[in-house]
Amino acid sequence: MNLLVRCFLVFALLVGSSGALLARGEAAVLAVETTPAGPHSIGDRVTVVLRLRTDADAGAPELFPPPASESVEWGRPTVQAGPQAGEWIVRIPVQLFAVGRLSEALPPLRVGTETLELPPLSFEVKSVRSGPGASLLRDPKPPVVLDRRLWWPFLLALGALLAGAAGWLLRFHRRRPQPAPVLHPPSPEEWIAQALAPFAERRPQDREELRRYLEAVANCVREYLHQRTGVPAPRLTTSETLLRLRPRLPEGIATELAAILSGADAAKFAKQTPETFQPRQYVARVLEISRQIGQRWGDADQKARRPAADQWA
Repeated sequence: MNLLVRCFLVFALLVGSSGALLARGEAAVLAVETTPAGPHSIGDRVTVVLRLRTDADAGAPELFPPPASESVEWGRPTVQAGPQAGEWIVRIPVQLFAVGRLSEALPPLRVGTETLELPPLSFEVKSVRSGPGASLLRDPKPPVVLDRRLWWPFLLALGALLAGAAGWLLRFHRRRPQPAPVLHPPSPEEWIAQALAPFAERRPQDREELRRYLEAVANCVREYLHQRTGVPAPRLTTSETLLRLRPRLPEGIATELAAILSGADAAKFAKQTPETFQPRQYVARVLEISRQIGQRWGDADQKARRPAADQWA
């Protein structure tokens, strides 16, 4: 039992023998002790035993909730009657969680209508490393010595692995197919110019080849009219096409357009072809009519189907 606890017990016994009261009213502390006695180790569970004397009519004392503390944890107290009338034994469990000399305030007692303030209680807690069981805390395994020379091969292997991964990613990126560039569709005027470009240099050798030539150029013109005006000329007859376009075309352009389409119909169905034919002048005439029709309908491109240039050839 440490010196402070012994002094406190002697003081309590003196107070009890002289009959002096430690608080107002009819209650007095006869003895204060800890079980087991100190010194203690961190984590020990200790029971604080208080012996009280009160008047016979005061009843059993009531203990207030213990104060909060970071060094100890108070348990639930129990109250038991002593061997003589008016004597009471209060047991308070406590667990120690700090090293050093601890001074903890005991919770006050209520005896009847009076409150008995208890003096603080001291504990001396030692570390387990300084006790007799300190040898049990030593690591039975010897310390591991790390050979630093092993780091260089490891770092070289890691660098080679990272370089190989970077090379593989670069090769995969190069071999990955690139998306096709987005091409804007040509305007109807650009399309018919591209479609009729081969016809300007083609020279029909006989009437059958000339008939097919005129029919292919007329089909290109019909597709152009479909793209520019929205009139489905490839599926309509020449008369139906002209009937829909004539209200918005000047008389001269309508006449030239009718001559091209009707000449192709005559070559296709009646096998009638002109005696003299100049491909360059014919293609230039068709392109000029197309340009004039495009001016009448505006320059906005139509998102219609764009067939290949030689589809009708």
